[in-house]
Amino acid sequence: NVSILDGWWPEGCVDDVNGFAIGKGLPCDDARDLEALYDTLEHRVLPKWKDRKAWQKMMAASIAMSQGQFGTKRMILEYFSQLYQLEVSAGA
Repeated sequence: NVSILDGWWPEGCVDDVNGFAIGKGLPCDDARDLEALYDTLEHRVLPKWKDRKAWQKMMAASIAMSQGQFGTKRMILEYFSQLYQLEVSAGA
């Protein structure tokens, strides 16, 4: 996982543990973002990819994070909890 910090990635990214964050999550600046992409690929992604054990560890961490954090069970429990809280406060 290599991405800028928008969408779902800020919720799941543990930089250099389960993927790589490109940049610092600042508003879009094409030149800065391109520089950050190349820097991330050259100095972080490719060296990690060349170390097969480190790469496999990162991929396992990525899979584990996505199953727990973005799985249907977690989503349904969170939505139910939010809905239940809304119903309780609305009825009070």
